Amino acid sequence: KRSGGLDLNYAAQSPSMGKMIETPLKGTDETVEAAESKSISISIEEAPPLPDLGFKWTPDPAPAPLELRSPFTVKLIGAYAFDTSGHAYSPIVTPEYSRSASMKSNRSSQSEPWNGGYKIEEISVENLGDVRLVAQFRCSRSMTAGSNRPIYLSLELEGPEYLQQMMVALPPVKNCTALFVLTEDAATLMSRNSGLPPIRALIHINSPEAEALLSYLNAGSTEAARLVGQGIIEETVRKLENDTQKPTEAIIVSYYQLQAGRLDRRDWMKNLADFFPEIADGAIVYATSLLQEEDSERNRNEAKRYLIEASKRGIPAYTLGLRMLFDGLRRVSQFFEGDTDIEQALAVVRPLAAYADWKATTTTLLHDDLSRIVPFAPN
Repeated sequence: KRSGGLDLNYAAQSPSMGKMIETPLKGTDETVEAAESKSISISIEEAPPLPDLGFKWTPDPAPAPLELRSPFTVKLIGAYAFDTSGHAYSPIVTPEYSRSASMKSNRSSQSEPWNGGYKIEEISVENLGDVRLVAQFRCSRSMTAGSNRPIYLSLELEGPEYLQQMMVALPPVKNCTALFVLTEDAATLMSRNSGLPPIRALIHINSPEAEALLSYLNAGSTEAARLVGQGIIEETVRKLENDTQKPTEAIIVSYYQLQAGRLDRRDWMKNLADFFPEIADGAIVYATSLLQEEDSERNRNEAKRYLIEASKRGIPAYTLGLRMLFDGLRRVSQFFEGDTDIEQALAVVRPLAAYADWKATTTTLLHDDLSRIVPFAPN
């Protein structure tokens, strides 16, 4: 006991009754003496009532129950690969069914048959507990399929007073997962005043370090990318020296080098452009490295040649590549005014840039009718 109150956090017990226990209380030099009684009686007086100031407290109304199902659905129309000989996108998987993201089936997944070595699985999101997740697809390709070319998912997005088509590029990897998530809350989306696409595709491959590096770059966080980039670069180069059939990580690292202003591996970028003729990104990174280097007639001509070649290889797998391709073509058009080949390349790329989701990591196009900007081959 002390003036000013009782420290209820303090307790002392002694096996020998009546023994003096000299333990300081918090912030004091006092001591307490253990009593024979093992209990303490505390008397608390009720505080006087507060004066009536005229205020009345009203509890907040109970919150409305959360909507556990997205008002939007994603339907797979088909999957395509770019045919460089016909300069058109040919179907590789054509769904035989139409299913929304809110699957009512008790089955956890629905598989498409293998078609030319490709397989698309729609995975139910009903029991995953994430309201923002609208749909997900698992995409696989066999070892005999064109493993070094991107494939493109064509989808239909539908919601309250909303109907639009989406095309999403999948990088050249054996397996990846495409997640489709809401970009804003449902109320904002339904008002359609945000100017943003309601759904964005997130593509996951089996390289979390490379994905993290690409996300930093796509968000403009070059400094953060530098912190993790060097180790990834060294590891990726080591892998590529032993396996030249996995270009995806090499492409991502090349984009990092361009953003960081590092051109010490420009010959390596040229090999990436030449060894993988089915991928536009390789030609893009090499052409961009030439434009970043010393301004010379040789570099201008070489950059022009590879940028035009990139426009003939199909849509770049990554949004950074589409941006660099569009910016690079506009830049070389100033060096070669009236060049017919450059104008034809810009005619292909310009509508892609106009309808691209620039915040997406992999190239994503949104349009009411994709066939107006993407040359699909007849089924």
